[in-house]
Amino acid sequence: ILIQGIISLFMIMYGVMYIAGDFKEIRAVVDLENKSWETLRNLSSFQIFSHRGKSLASTS
Repeated sequence: ILIQGIISLFMIMYGVMYIAGDFKEIRAVVDLENKSWETLRNLSSFQIFSHRGKSLASTS
């Protein structure tokens, strides 16, 4: 069982390193170059315009 484990370990290491190909770098800078400081933290999916704050505010 020990020999089978060692052989399978080397086979998996070979498969990961040679068959998978070259790894590509994930660059977040490319996405951030087009954004300004004003729109960087602007998450339109979290904007709510009809909330219960209008009913809680007193009109005097």
